[in-house]
Amino acid sequence: MRNYSFELEFVTQQRNDLPFPPVARAFIAAYSGIEGNPHKFVTHDCMSAKEFDYEIDRLHAELETLRSEAQQRFVTENVR
Repeated sequence: MRNYSFELEFVTQQRNDLPFPPVARAFIAAYSGIEGNPHKFVTHDCMSAKEFDYEIDRLHAELETLRSEAQQRFVTENVR
């Protein structure tokens, strides 16, 4: 199982809710931090431009996966 930095939250109307359309949003699911540093990092430490490119490509791929999943969920919700 792969750990992702981002995940999708897809919220739909429940039986007793007031009407609202489905809502999709991405959230940070995993990050690293350094004690005393307020930043939350979504990449590993990179020692070269090539490593950093790999990390950016990985994050981009994760976001594209979320986009595809959200699009499918919106289609499913609108069919009902």
